[in-house]
Amino acid sequence: MSFIPVVFACDNDYVPLVTTVSLSILEHTESSIDFYLICPDLSHENQKILTSFFNKQKQCRFFIIPINQKDFCQFPVGYHYSYAMYVRFLLPLLLPNLSKIIYSDVDVIYCDDIRKMYDIDIKGFGLAAPIEEIGAEMLNEWNHKKRKKNLNISKNHLFFQSGNLVIDLDYWRTYHISDQLMMITHKQKDILVAPDLDVLNIVFANNYYRLPYRYSLCTHRIGYENNNSEMIVALKTPFCIHYAGRQKPWLKNDVPFAKKWWCYARLSPYYILFLRKYHQSILCRIKCILYKIVYKVSWGKTRYYYKKIYKNHRGIK
Repeated sequence: MSFIPVVFACDNDYVPLVTTVSLSILEHTESSIDFYLICPDLSHENQKILTSFFNKQKQCRFFIIPINQKDFCQFPVGYHYSYAMYVRFLLPLLLPNLSKIIYSDVDVIYCDDIRKMYDIDIKGFGLAAPIEEIGAEMLNEWNHKKRKKNLNISKNHLFFQSGNLVIDLDYWRTYHISDQLMMITHKQKDILVAPDLDVLNIVFANNYYRLPYRYSLCTHRIGYENNNSEMIVALKTPFCIHYAGRQKPWLKNDVPFAKKWWCYARLSPYYILFLRKYHQSILCRIKCILYKIVYKVSWGKTRYYYKKIYKNHRGIK
């Protein structure tokens, strides 16, 4: 049986998560996996840790694909996004010997056999992607209707997620998709909210193979769209759990499905690092509460000083 190619792209800060997502994939499949990592700023230390980790795993191989971060320095970043998100735009060039791959973010875990996803007949489309636009509309800049209007996308298009995809690389080569993605990112960079997601939805508007929401259950939307039929199915039988948004299980213990993620974190060579981040996050939240109390009960320059510190801790401008 041939190896299933699974590609990760992230920056060096997120590299430890490669171990948790890989462990979840290996637990749920009997297939052999080729793991590819593309990290623009991969440290020598992390390279050694990952190489050692994958050498101990069965039924898989591990490859590091070099890339220069300068290729994306003119593109926008923001929120918790980094330049690594643009790597997926160049996959046909970086992986010239592959025809079909699974691309996956690393802040996810898989709960089912990834071969089921890889073997989907995507019927001539350039990619298969989990649906994002399933129900309730947010009122801020993430509102789908507003984004379609701003990005000049058809009203009939349903936004898909970009965190885990089945990609037909031959299709991308034939239709010069990489060139289109890079060109649009450059032209539209001032209005992009989630740059990689927005640009992919522009290029593949009404032209992708739709995967059910269970293929990428986003934890930050749980409780917001629970009455939606797609969400109901996803909550019962998630294929992939995506810890999207700012709330991460290694930072807070009340994130949905956090216990599932920690099951793999405990088996990771980065377990101590994850624990340290979690405890630092707790201390940060305690400090934030104290700063808020001080600025609420004080006045004058003292109030202004602690209010500023409080906002900095909360990430409020």
